[in-house]
Amino acid sequence: MKQGIYILQKEDLLNAVKTVLNELKKFNHEVEDHLDDRLKLSDAAKFMGVTSATIVNWKNKKLIPYYQIGNKVFFSKKQLIEVAHKNKKLLK
Repeated sequence: MKQGIYILQKEDLLNAVKTVLNELKKFNHEVEDHLDDRLKLSDAAKFMGVTSATIVNWKNKKLIPYYQIGNKVFFSKKQLIEVAHKNKKLLK
């Protein structure tokens, strides 16, 4: 990597900082959206109107998608809605 001295006008530096801040805001919104979409087992059961045992059963039968981080299992609201629309038999 070459090292050098860069001379920037104040306006150029401010534009660069604004660009970086805007990208950070977008990234933060994406992370927040992802976290808002994530459900624990009990929350997924409430969301779907079924018992936790039913959610585990569906997970084990691969009827619904899930994510596992370590020993913790999470479900996506968005994906649960998509599955429910495609398979009306899951919901009563």
